[in-house]
Amino acid sequence: YGAVRHAALVASLAVRHAGLDVDRQAADIAALLDAGIDGLVVSANHAAGLAEVLAAAERRGVPTVLVDRGQPDLLTHSCFVTCDDRTIGEITARWIAERLRGQGALLLLPGLHGAEPAHRRLEGALAVFGRYPGLSILDIAWTGWQQQRGREIVAARLAAGGAPIDAVWCDS
Repeated sequence: YGAVRHAALVASLAVRHAGLDVDRQAADIAALLDAGIDGLVVSANHAAGLAEVLAAAERRGVPTVLVDRGQPDLLTHSCFVTCDDRTIGEITARWIAERLRGQGALLLLPGLHGAEPAHRRLEGALAVFGRYPGLSILDIAWTGWQQQRGREIVAARLAAGGAPIDAVWCDS
């Protein structure tokens, strides 16, 4: 969207998706650097695995913008852009707690276990749920941010019986 909107400033845009494979992401970035790109926008799945290639980008004078994740204290970058993931977790948890009037059993479905935003959102949700003694957490099951995986987890939990689920919290 931004490239199209600012077409007078952006001659070309190359997009790569490494499918959560840090080695592939590093190789993609290295190939883009070798192709002579002017800048990088990176959502780093695994920060330590990208430290070397992003340091190489800085040595070449290629500015890097980290988006959502990437441990800005570990990775060389020009800018880090993110939302307040903890607040996202807090707001969604508060909505559930209020709708349940502070009473009920919860199933929590955070996203990708290795992703910093998912952990920050879960931390926010747990902090809110912890303020409501009438809420109990039945389970925390990671979905990998895959909608189908979330459906499978809920279906399996319902099929197994046991305590009823009053609400399902998920981070995205």
